[in-house]
Amino acid sequence: MTRLGIPPENIRNSVLNKTKMLAFGSIILESASEITWNLSTIVDDVAAWLNNTKVSPSSKVGILSSPNFMELIKPCVGHDTMLSFQRMLYSQSLAYLRLATEDKYRINVLELRQIGAITGQGFLKFLDSKLRPQSLASCAKEEIQTLYLLVIGTVLAVGYSSSVAEMLGPLTQVSHGAISISCH
Repeated sequence: MTRLGIPPENIRNSVLNKTKMLAFGSIILESASEITWNLSTIVDDVAAWLNNTKVSPSSKVGILSSPNFMELIKPCVGHDTMLSFQRMLYSQSLAYLRLATEDKYRINVLELRQIGAITGQGFLKFLDSKLRPQSLASCAKEEIQTLYLLVIGTVLAVGYSSSVAEMLGPLTQVSHGAISISCH
């Protein structure tokens, strides 16, 4: 048994090597030309989306996992954290949408979940350290905006992860109140 989505140590590198097949750098957001790529505008857009029950014309997962957004947040979080966030959000989204077919990516839904879980675990350690009061007190406006958007993206990824766990049904087992994935 493993924790939710995280494969045993002996196969983690194999799973992470599959991230190369997803070509995260080539994520295409069809409405990218319509988006003003600055943190304040994206924060305002996300806040308006959260306060409105209407469907948004832009994909928040698409925006938050796009190469354009990665370039915006890179100065605040660094390259490795930026990639972990992108991989966590995008892989959980693909698993939820079941867009990952063996034919297109050679990665199945369980492997996508594992990629999201492994990269998410590292990202959450970063986020935990940055969301402490002493750390927040010294943050510039751009860093606070970045953290806000990263928290929103994390909530989306966790929501997709929970939904996928429900969809997988018989592949999951409840053990001591937590969902575990059987890996053979």
